[in-house]
Amino acid sequence: MKLKDLAHKLGMSRTRVSRALNGHPGVSERTSEGAVAVAASVGYRPNTEHNTGA
Repeated sequence: MKLKDLAHKLGMSRTRVSRALNGHPGVSERTSEGAVAVAASVGYRPNTEHNTGA
């Protein structure tokens, strides 16, 4: 599953889901917990090969 698919399932933007999964301070705890729970239930794993780390 890709991030865009997870975002669609959650009804959120890819940016919001990414921030929720990464614990960004601008995302509510409720949103983060929901995103993490759904990601775990569908077996979402981030693609680290495309992460530039910049």
